[in-house]
Amino acid sequence: MTISKKSWSRYVKMLHDISQRAFDEFEAYITSIGGFAGNDEQAIAYAYALVTKYGEASSELACELYDEIMLISGANVPPAIPANTMSINEVRSAMRGQSELILPQIPSRLVKMASADTLLNNAMRDGCEVAWIPSGDTCAFC
Repeated sequence: MTISKKSWSRYVKMLHDISQRAFDEFEAYITSIGGFAGNDEQAIAYAYALVTKYGEASSELACELYDEIMLISGANVPPAIPANTMSINEVRSAMRGQSELILPQIPSRLVKMASADTLLNNAMRDGCEVAWIPSGDTCAFC
């Protein structure tokens, strides 16, 4: 069973757009407050808000993809359930000790994790086997 290239491309583009918004907004915020140092709790709270907002969007997007996959495969399963977004403590842990260059990437990565968690959680719930199949320009291992 495979989904259409159009569906997969739509999912990839929309997930990229969602996570890029989190990146752009957090990067702009860090710049506006003069950097992370000395503003860490304020920045963590802002990152948490972005991770929640855009994580919910990426989870819903993943639900749509999962439901489409199940429909195509003929599986009789309940609708996909979105994964929980990261807690403020998980966001804090991800950000602590990171360099100022890496910080804007963290909300973006956590947003993508919500999408991945949604797909995996629903697959486990439904007893599905999941395989990521690399294509295109991949590393030597893949």
